[in-house]
Amino acid sequence: MSEDIFSLLSINSDLLRDYSLQAILVDDHQTEKVINGNIRRLKQIEIAMFSDKQIQVSPQSIEEVIRKVKRSSSMYNQNTEWTTHELRIVSYYLMKLQNDSKAFTYALCLLKKHWRNLFFNGLVFYVMNTWNNIPKNEREEVCELITCQLNKYQDKNRRYLLLKNHANFFDENGPLRMATLIAHKNDDIYNAPMLMGYKSSTFSQSYYSDVIINYFQMKQTDNLSAIEDVLSKHTLSRTKKLVYANLVYQADKSSTEMYQNNISQSAARILGDISLSSTWAPFNDATPRGRSKTAVC
Repeated sequence: MSEDIFSLLSINSDLLRDYSLQAILVDDHQTEKVINGNIRRLKQIEIAMFSDKQIQVSPQSIEEVIRKVKRSSSMYNQNTEWTTHELRIVSYYLMKLQNDSKAFTYALCLLKKHWRNLFFNGLVFYVMNTWNNIPKNEREEVCELITCQLNKYQDKNRRYLLLKNHANFFDENGPLRMATLIAHKNDDIYNAPMLMGYKSSTFSQSYYSDVIINYFQMKQTDNLSAIEDVLSKHTLSRTKKLVYANLVYQADKSSTEMYQNNISQSAARILGDISLSSTWAPFNDATPRGRSKTAVC
């Protein structure tokens, strides 16, 4: 009789008979889905946490990775296996490949081929710290990679979105663009790093040298104490000399003796004895234009 009922209701009696077993299978499948989902989520968290902290590795590990890059680049070995951790080290320590153009280009190709968004931090760190003391073509290659990947970025990391919004800060006139924006907003120059999602403590990086120089040229401020305060926090010789070279030029055009004396005294406080030619000696990696500016002082 029961068979007739199952037939009338078009129910497979075998399914009902093995229902408890089917339930176990469903439970196993759902558990597996939850576990796999959690694993993926944990990996995402790991990547997010990794991208928000400056890399911390032993000098030995860094040197091992750099040697591996040089060794592989000499044979241009495309089959070498690389971990994300190794490539992240590469992104932070491109400076160690600066004198080896073949290895440098190979490293950039590796990062592009195996791109992960967490490489942004390393490449930006490298560029911001070396803006004025690496070969222009190498800087342009790195900035091109950063800009290209920022244009593709579609996720929600706040810092990366800020970088994407200001991707043109990584072109040749990037520091001038930043200085112009800050001056136009009448914002504090110390807030410059925050435009790209970084703390004000990074204000001492090489990139901000041209930001500061251009900013004070635009503002043409006579608040020398404010200038001195900025240069006490951003202490690169290049920045100090070019800022005061511009101020001396302004003072030379001015007929106000008090203003000229104030600039002279301020320059002495920051640069030392300004009557010595060594005080105005070209800074390391000075361009011909930079040399000519300091030479007239």
